[in-house]
Amino acid sequence: MTSFFRGIQSLFLFLIPQSSIYEQMVRASNAPLCLTDSFGKIHYVNHAFATLMGFATSSLIGNHISLFNSTKNEKGYCEQLWKQLHQDHSFNGKIWSQHKDGEDYLHLINVTQIDTANSYYLFTHFDITEQVKLQEQYRYLAHHDPLTGLANRILLEDRLTHAIDNAARTGKSVGVIFCDLNEFKSINDDFGHLIGDQALQVMSKRIKSVCRANDTVARFGGDEFMIIVEQLNNASELNQLIEVLTKKIAEPMEDMGFSLSASIGVATFPSDGMTKDQLIEIADKNMYRKKIQFHGIE
Repeated sequence: MTSFFRGIQSLFLFLIPQSSIYEQMVRASNAPLCLTDSFGKIHYVNHAFATLMGFATSSLIGNHISLFNSTKNEKGYCEQLWKQLHQDHSFNGKIWSQHKDGEDYLHLINVTQIDTANSYYLFTHFDITEQVKLQEQYRYLAHHDPLTGLANRILLEDRLTHAIDNAARTGKSVGVIFCDLNEFKSINDDFGHLIGDQALQVMSKRIKSVCRANDTVARFGGDEFMIIVEQLNNASELNQLIEVLTKKIAEPMEDMGFSLSASIGVATFPSDGMTKDQLIEIADKNMYRKKIQFHGIE
């Protein structure tokens, strides 16, 4: 990429009349190119740049490059960019640019000073909006359950580790709630997996609705959910949440014609365990005891 920019720079250094072979090469380049003076006034754009921004080529000449400024950039970002240009004579980075249609797009830009005597700057823009969106989607799916949108097991364990570390510093407690829906298999068998998936989505919303914003709600697997409750002062806070959660889960799902209940197990840091694995294991065992009681097995 660096050699490419140097090649384009050398072409501009030799630009003479517009009929020259160099001008034709730059004009035909697929790389969006814009030439400004040291004050940001646009002196030249090629077709690729005009097309990227959604403008006619002729309408951009004489305008200031701030025409493309986006409010998505941090305050003072563009001023800092120009400050670096005047100091270092180059810039590489990302910037939000507003196109003619009013939409904001994320660009990867390379800016190089190409005429030290007159201080002209060559801007090369590449639209990376969709690429970044895809990367964000991949990161999201790596840490979230695709059906419910809740945190998955990987993200849950990571947050539980951080919660334990924070609690150790602050002297607070951490609660881990393990929630398993009772007889959920019969829902899939009697109503089908589509209805089963819809029921899981309803349950995920209900569970989140009774939790605080800083609590982590995760789908641990299948019909199992887990909640990390941070900054606990005492056990009664956790017991109150479990009581509310139990009632919320048991509310009838009138549109589907059935209701569900849950077996819930709890573990707390530091009284029950000191590590994430210990807390998850203990909460799981306590949940399993509740499950046995639900089925009437003592």
